[in-house]
Amino acid sequence: MTFICHMSSGRFPMDSHLCSLMMQSLAYPKTEMLLSWDENAILMREDIHVPTFHLGTPLVQKCESSEFHMDDFSCLEILFPLDRYLSKSFLQIYLTSTLVVLLSWISFWINPRSEPARVTIGMTSVLTISTQVTGAMTTIPAGTNASAVDVWLATCLLFVFAVLIEFAAVSYGNNKLSKLQGKSQDSKQNQSNSGIKNDDSKDSSMVVMEMGQVAEVSQGAPPTSNDSYVHYSPGYCKRLRNCFKVNEPEDMDHCCRILFPTAFIMFNLLYWCAYML
Repeated sequence: MTFICHMSSGRFPMDSHLCSLMMQSLAYPKTEMLLSWDENAILMREDIHVPTFHLGTPLVQKCESSEFHMDDFSCLEILFPLDRYLSKSFLQIYLTSTLVVLLSWISFWINPRSEPARVTIGMTSVLTISTQVTGAMTTIPAGTNASAVDVWLATCLLFVFAVLIEFAAVSYGNNKLSKLQGKSQDSKQNQSNSGIKNDDSKDSSMVVMEMGQVAEVSQGAPPTSNDSYVHYSPGYCKRLRNCFKVNEPEDMDHCCRILFPTAFIMFNLLYWCAYML
């Protein structure tokens, strides 16, 4: 006997199903024939194996069939619980895509001036996730709604794509900053050539920029208490508080080192709680 079990792919690959088999007498009503289960009515062979599913212990019960107005006939039902194996999907999809997302974050520690290295990492990550999405389409059962693995792969693709967009924003900011600095230097050079600058005998001022603050120090004069030539490294808590203070384009990399892992961890918590619980 062969029968078909209708399944929903909305929670694939963490889906569980109850396949029902109903048996009913259509010739004799309940007054003439009453079906019932014996204590050991279901005997299963030990070598029975369902591909990609774990077959649980069948459940037997009586059923009341309301289809086609057949309530007057006795009916029996057997339920086959099926739980999909997650180990294969975890190794082939979840683990590999997570490693690709983690690999894309390496670009946050690479100098933004090293454009070939960062572009290579970003494009490789996007293409790898795109290949996984294409390969997963062949294994996902056909369905009208998005499955759990579709949500996972789409989010991973969004993360690696955001890394590439972040580098584009940093590179654009560096180019704009370089142009502004070039124009400032040209303006100072023109002022020097036109004689606006003071004589060489006078002490020229020097601008020291440190941590976004500007201090003027006269040459030949001893540094005051407010002038610092020693690089000050703030503590971890202070760096965490200043994460969202972007003074230069490179500061975006420091923020993303915290934002991206935090967002990915939050997504994992919501994802596994939604589909596993």
